[in-house]
Amino acid sequence: MRKTLLLLVLLIAGYAQAQTYNFELRQDMSNQYLFTLYAHPSASATGLAFDQINFDIFLPSGGPYSVTNLTNLLSLDGGSQPANWALQQTFTGAVLGPGGANIDDGSRDFLVIGIPVNNYVITHGTTEFAVMSFEVTGNPTSGSIELIANNDPVKVALKGFGQNVDNTFLVGGSNSFGATTGTTTYGFAPLSNPEVELTGVSMFPNPANDFIRISAENAEIKDITFFNINGSRVKTVASNFEQVDVKALSAGVYFVKVSSEDASTTIKLVKK
Repeated sequence: MRKTLLLLVLLIAGYAQAQTYNFELRQDMSNQYLFTLYAHPSASATGLAFDQINFDIFLPSGGPYSVTNLTNLLSLDGGSQPANWALQQTFTGAVLGPGGANIDDGSRDFLVIGIPVNNYVITHGTTEFAVMSFEVTGNPTSGSIELIANNDPVKVALKGFGQNVDNTFLVGGSNSFGATTGTTTYGFAPLSNPEVELTGVSMFPNPANDFIRISAENAEIKDITFFNINGSRVKTVASNFEQVDVKALSAGVYFVKVSSEDASTTIKLVKK
């Protein structure tokens, strides 16, 4: 099972047939804090030269939460240096919120991620390819990570203050601004404490339409709780775990926390 998030569409100026890229963020199925960015090109490219890529995300404020292990996954043909991804700027909730710039409610930090300007050359086919990966630090259990659209009011206000914060693909010195598309948010949900991990838990079927069956080999289940992608609790069940009704849940991805008397674990569920 994998969760996907379409991140941004980048129009590359000056390239034949108006090459475009759909970018998708995938959350690791076993680590909700690990993300990989994939590109879905509209056409193949040979020796395409570009200078820089930037994109922006919101994270919950007050953690502090940030990103680490930014790893380049692009296969580059040339350039004087590799694509070294880095956290380029952070505007905290305190800076953005009341008492600061007063352009947001103070609950989110604004992060700019990118690679330094350089001469990069890439060749690819028409199939998807990995761009980069990163981890969110601080282990948030609520709030969300969100790709920030270029027309977001907070971003527009920052640009008004002279900050260069657009989602941008820089090709030959010309900016091609990326627009967000599809779902742009992943929620963080409470996950089990590794020191009290409930093992031997199974859930079937997954994905599911109407009912799921949850069982534990080594313990008696006390209750199960469903969280949506925003970290909000949407359903709790305390009995009849062999036939849990999920028909009323909207289609999407949920985190199902399974608890015994002294342990718990969390499993991702896809509701059709």
